[in-house]
Amino acid sequence: MSALLLQEIRKLSVPERARLVEEVLDGMAEDDDTAIPRWQKELIEERLAAYEENPDDSVSWEEVKARLKADRERIALERLPSADSPTGLSVWQKKDLERRLAEDEKNPEDVVSWGSVRAELKRSRERIAREHKSRTTLPGLPSRKQVDIRLPGG
Repeated sequence: MSALLLQEIRKLSVPERARLVEEVLDGMAEDDDTAIPRWQKELIEERLAAYEENPDDSVSWEEVKARLKADRERIALERLPSADSPTGLSVWQKKDLERRLAEDEKNPEDVVSWGSVRAELKRSRERIAREHKSRTTLPGLPSRKQVDIRLPGG
């Protein structure tokens, strides 16, 4: 676009510029390069025809929002602990537990027993205690257990 043309457009009043914009946009809508693709037009026409055949099958925006709100509230309630549940688990927690148990049944080789977990924890604690003891005791000094500090009056 030339600078001279832009200068001329800026000289126009606001209503004249608005009319110019409308004319440009109308011209673009008629131009084949900016037209809606054929598949989109067909889809719009199919949906419009389906609506016109069965207008009662459509759902208003207010109804969609109400359904979404109800779904959100239901999901929130499912995540709360259930008072009548003997385990005290929420519906969501029960579903998650059932899903995990089903996964464990599919892959039993991945399941670790609590006994092996406890044994591994015990070994880890003992290793950490040994490492800690070797770092905190100096040769010739008593260990923490050998030192008995008594405060006066106690």
